[in-house]
Amino acid sequence: MSASIPQTMLALVAPTGYTAPSGFTVATIPTPTLTPDSVLIRVHASSINPIDLKKASGATKMFEPATFPYPIGIDVSGTIAAVGSAVIAFTPGDAVFTMLPFANHGSAATFALAPAASLARKPAGLSHAAAASLGAVGVTALGALTAVDARIGLRGKTVFVPAGLSGTGSIALQLAKHVFGAAKTITTVSTRKVAQVPQLLGTGTVDVVVDYTTQDIRDVVGRAGVDFIFDTTGGAAGWWSLVRAGGEVVSIATLPSGKAMAKQLPDMPRVARWGLDGVDAYMRCRASRWGVRYEWFTPAPEGVAELLERLAGWVVEGRVRSVVGRTARLGDVEGVKEGCAEVFGGKGGVGKFVIEVVAEGEEGK
Repeated sequence: MSASIPQTMLALVAPTGYTAPSGFTVATIPTPTLTPDSVLIRVHASSINPIDLKKASGATKMFEPATFPYPIGIDVSGTIAAVGSAVIAFTPGDAVFTMLPFANHGSAATFALAPAASLARKPAGLSHAAAASLGAVGVTALGALTAVDARIGLRGKTVFVPAGLSGTGSIALQLAKHVFGAAKTITTVSTRKVAQVPQLLGTGTVDVVVDYTTQDIRDVVGRAGVDFIFDTTGGAAGWWSLVRAGGEVVSIATLPSGKAMAKQLPDMPRVARWGLDGVDAYMRCRASRWGVRYEWFTPAPEGVAELLERLAGWVVEGRVRSVVGRTARLGDVEGVKEGCAEVFGGKGGVGKFVIEVVAEGEEGK
């Protein structure tokens, strides 16, 4: 470790065991150790995803037991503090952002360790908070829509993305309309958020906004009314009839397939894998009866940098907006816990909750 890099750092953690955000704290833990192919990032901002909190709460402990203290977060934007001996593409001081592999979790901290191959350069016109908000949601949305576009083509199609002001939903709707050329986009939000959709995503981004508290999406869309559903809420099993024959439903919120999980967690129990594959086969079978293709999606670790750089470029151009909702400083423990609780509960918030470690304008101080 360089003499300029402290041996310890502050980090948001689940301290002693699985817990909801109310049990989180900001603690002093060892600074990650640099490896030849990695870089150490001095974190300026991190954003929180539901999966970060599910893992900390124990929701995935059957597949992936955690050790404690458990550092929170995989989305990060900052400047490089040090580079590994094999890294030649980056130098200290470069502004970068990324989605960390889960093995490197802990971006809500003063430092984060990232594989150099996963790094995207942060454009000067993009704030660290905005860049941090793009990580997992941007890679997930762009990765999923790119794959679907390659299979069925999204230009001129009708696309339904529920929870349009969620982190992933807000990005997916903008990409569908302004990048992939969907003719019609549909989303669902609660009553108080209806007017916020055009305010936050831009006028004309979403063609039909459904208030799910007063309307049933099935009544609004009708049978075979869409070509593609990007399921961000887990409702896929109730929506097969909405999709035209030959269309697709891709979900990020239903149970994963065992095969996909085994690629990420080679040591997962066989019984768990078989169980997940059984559920996945059932979902595929149900979809096929309607002439629809179903898939559970998670982004591959390869290609993260390219996806994020493309997305950041569209944000700078104004084709896509980053949606940052609540923010808090890392040192504001109660504010951080409240923001994480909002994400964990899945109701009330918009866009991404961002934790600021170095506030904009404080660089170099």
